Amino acid sequence: MIDKIISTNQKCLFSFIALFLFGLSSITQAQTSEFVSVIEVESVSSHVVERSLMRSGGHPRDGFDDMVVPLRLDLPYREIVDPQRYIPGSFSIGTTSNGHLRDSSLLPLFGEFHHILPAHRERDTHYGTEELVSVILDAARHVGTIFPGSQAAIGNMARREGGDLRWSVSHNNGRDADIAFYFIDEAGEHVEVQDLVSTNRRGNARNLPLQFDVPRNWAFVEGLLTSDSAQIQWIFIYNPLKQLLLDYAREIGADDAIIALAEETLHQPGDSSPHNDHFHLRIYCSREDRLDGCINTGPLRNNAIAWQDDLDLRVNELLRGLMDPEPEIASACASFLEALEPKESAFVIASSVPHQSFSVQLSLINLLARLDQPGVTGPLMPLAMSSPNAELRNKLFWFFGRLADPASAPWLARMIVLTDETLPDGSPLPLAAATALRNITVASTTSELIIGINDEREEVRAAIAHVLHRTTGVLSPVDPAGPLNEEEMEILLSFWTSWSAEHAEESRDCWLEDSFREAGYRVGDLTDDPNLPGLVAALDDEQDMIRFNADRQLNRHTRHWTPSENWTIDRRVNYWEERIE
Repeated sequence: MIDKIISTNQKCLFSFIALFLFGLSSITQAQTSEFVSVIEVESVSSHVVERSLMRSGGHPRDGFDDMVVPLRLDLPYREIVDPQRYIPGSFSIGTTSNGHLRDSSLLPLFGEFHHILPAHRERDTHYGTEELVSVILDAARHVGTIFPGSQAAIGNMARREGGDLRWSVSHNNGRDADIAFYFIDEAGEHVEVQDLVSTNRRGNARNLPLQFDVPRNWAFVEGLLTSDSAQIQWIFIYNPLKQLLLDYAREIGADDAIIALAEETLHQPGDSSPHNDHFHLRIYCSREDRLDGCINTGPLRNNAIAWQDDLDLRVNELLRGLMDPEPEIASACASFLEALEPKESAFVIASSVPHQSFSVQLSLINLLARLDQPGVTGPLMPLAMSSPNAELRNKLFWFFGRLADPASAPWLARMIVLTDETLPDGSPLPLAAATALRNITVASTTSELIIGINDEREEVRAAIAHVLHRTTGVLSPVDPAGPLNEEEMEILLSFWTSWSAEHAEESRDCWLEDSFREAGYRVGDLTDDPNLPGLVAALDDEQDMIRFNADRQLNRHTRHWTPSENWTIDRRVNYWEERIE
């Protein structure tokens, strides 16, 4: 995108054109959705950013290239959350698997260099963001220019308004498209297929006398990666076909940078079909989409731009809106923040929670739980201690447990031994703290846990013991959850005091290695060389502490993620068996 600095005197012209556009009541929704934005302008006095009609990362639409409308990136928060706010152009909202489309762009059924596959035409799934439509047309044109007469055959994209497709778990928000492979026949002639065609690892079509057309398929990939219409995140494809494409690109002397980009972008997904019958294209959120709630999932790759500076401006303005005296406006700002999911602003959001109304506080705590960023509990701990609102305090302790941030462990452990307070609903504060600690197993908390296990209240003692067992990998000699007489309490406390004196200088990895070994599992050196199959075997143990620690160690050493709660044992075992093969 070419940015131009426009003088303040030209703002009158912009205002006139904006009023003119506003008065065009005859322009239909479909026509206005063709608008896109391009020029950035900053007024020295107001720092207002205005742009013309080319969206960042997109091509201008025919008929609108010379039109200009004010569009501010630093809108005041009341305008940001105004339900009547209208911005021309398509918008991708949410994630590719849980999102929707607004004012979508249509890919025509037929074009000079493409067509929608016959089986897909009646599905009415040839919509997407304007960036997606443009990049597909760019790549198809690239192939058709090199190989005259070629047409890209397009499968599912998205519905007009996005949402679920029964043929796919993604394609929800207009950033995904399925494109059939190009094929040749036995005589080497170009063949335009009428449906998705599966291939084997050598590129031979299954049950058809066709061959994966490496030159044209490479040209399509090259066209995607060299287009300036969108930032490409993934091109999902079967690994053997990826290798055919890369080998061919090197053989013909293709640009090394494009080959390197293709090597990173072409990818066989591990959680779906191998994609041996089509390309699955996915693009990143454009700047405009990101600012209105489009969420990228997965890593930022290929030097992709996340538009973080622009997002920070919007987030900071919405945070200011949380203090609006009108509860409806403050709540709307909180809801908009939830849609943006600004992970980098998590600490700032947490710092604002104590100053909000109750309903906004609950919204922001839910948002922080989704953002799942460590280091944000500090500003919330005093609120958890002092708020007179029982629902809020319970929500905060739920959040501490949900986040499972080791940085909060010392504070939660101190709550177990330094206070005998109750929450406004009458539940003991040490119980809330111990429950929050159940997934935060930090060796430094064991001294407080051992002191707390002497609590006379059964439910408090049971919750503390649950954490202590998971942290140390050692079971108590008597059941802490049941009623204990004075002698049993003495046995319990004496056991843990002796254990602590004997093992205090050891690492937690040593504790857990002993625990697994005593339970009959060979897990190796948990610090440097764990035995992953041994840990998977321990997932089916009858003891919670063995199952929990096996799963957490697998998380730690493979960097794959699993939720610490709510999965069945069978599901967890199957998950890990697939990932350590």
